[in-house]
Amino acid sequence: SDTSAEWVLPSYIILRVTALNFNNTLDFYDKPNIYSENLSVRIYTFFYVFLFYYLKLLFYPYPLYMEKSVTVFTDFMKVQVICGVIVFTIMLILSYKSFFKRKLLFFCIVWFLFALAPTSGIIPVNDIVMEHWLYFSMVSVAMTAGIFAASVLNPDSGIFENKKKILVFLNNKFIKHLNYFIVLLFIVSFSYISFKQNYVWKNAYSFFTHILKREHQVFVC
Repeated sequence: SDTSAEWVLPSYIILRVTALNFNNTLDFYDKPNIYSENLSVRIYTFFYVFLFYYLKLLFYPYPLYMEKSVTVFTDFMKVQVICGVIVFTIMLILSYKSFFKRKLLFFCIVWFLFALAPTSGIIPVNDIVMEHWLYFSMVSVAMTAGIFAASVLNPDSGIFENKKKILVFLNNKFIKHLNYFIVLLFIVSFSYISFKQNYVWKNAYSFFTHILKREHQVFVC
């Protein structure tokens, strides 16, 4: 019956983490460590990773490789952690303010943050930082870029309040040339990085050699 089917998945999950938990399913670490055993350490480390890995990769995606070594932070009063908290808080404030006047921008910010939530360390996962964990969040970045592009191409889109001031600013000759330069710089640099990355993924040997050049204690290799 339909009722019985609804209990299949919950029952399996309960059994998998209790009676059928032969390989310690939810423990991604062979031995307990300071990161896996302390929620505060995972949260502090996430704020550092959030700013200095994920946000940095959006604007400067280099170097790209798996099995990154990450500094684990045990103290909140570290510059890297505090900076991460400040940036994270700014994004929360922007999302709150945009909720009332710019719903699309609110949606993009919330998408970005929620997509990274599973990797925040609230529940320990199998690594601290992985590049592919950013993929889903990057969709919101593309949408945000589209929103700003639409506001420039269509001043009547209603995305910004002070449309006239923004148009005057964007139509400034220096600003126009600066925007063209920035866009061109991003296209050229990102294209070059993508081209170089193809050689990394050429075969297993090039892939793992690329990792070992940067991480000398990667056991998976």
